Amino acid sequence: MPASDLVAISIEGVSESETSESSGESGEEVIDVAEYFGSEELSKHNKVTYLQLKHSTLKTGKSWVLGDLNKTLVGFYKRYYAFLSGIADPEKQSVEFVFLTNRPVADWVHSLLDRTKSRKLLPTDTE
Repeated sequence: MPASDLVAISIEGVSESETSESSGESGEEVIDVAEYFGSEELSKHNKVTYLQLKHSTLKTGKSWVLGDLNKTLVGFYKRYYAFLSGIADPEKQSVEFVFLTNRPVADWVHSLLDRTKSRKLLPTDTE
């Protein structure tokens, strides 16, 4: 088994060590699983992975579109800014957000998110 610096997993939200009093404002409500590497303390960790899990038995062939992902993306955005305020060294500490589903995500959503990530949005992306 490969070595890992995974030290904690939190189910149905973030670790108590990073829970804020205003959890609705920090994106915690969309986090189903949080994995902590190096340390469970946000200021000392190497990496945190936040996951949202979506499973469907009725809509397995229906693609996720941007409107379906709104709550998740807004929650991830809020969690990212809460994360930034809690870390000590942004050069050495990383965060990853994962949306895990058994349904497909529409190709155009993948394309839009890739353009957003690379900061190469098209004029039509803002319409």
